[in-house]
Amino acid sequence: MYTNGLKISSIERDVARLIAKGYKDEEIAQELYISRRSVAKYVALLKKRWKVRSRVSIGVMVCHLGWLDPSDKVTALLEKMDRPPTDVPIHGR
Repeated sequence: MYTNGLKISSIERDVARLIAKGYKDEEIAQELYISRRSVAKYVALLKKRWKVRSRVSIGVMVCHLGWLDPSDKVTALLEKMDRPPTDVPIHGR
C-alpha cells in the first residue's frame, strides 16, 4: 500500500488507525496481538516516514487520508468519554 508515495504495511496502517482512535500502546498491542515494544517501533517508524513529531499528527494524517469512517471517529470519541482517566489522582479516598 502506498501513502503519499511511501510504501506502508497493513500492520503500520492498523497501528496508525488505532492511534487516531485514541488507543494507547498497550491497547494497540492487545488489539493487534503484538508486543508493546513492536507498537512503539511502528509508531516511531510512522513518525519518521510521515515526518511528524507526535501521535496527534499521526491521527491527523489518518483522518486526512480517509482511513477512518465517520462512525469510527464517533465511536472512538464515545469510548474515550466512557473510559475514566487513569492518570488523574482520586482525592478523598
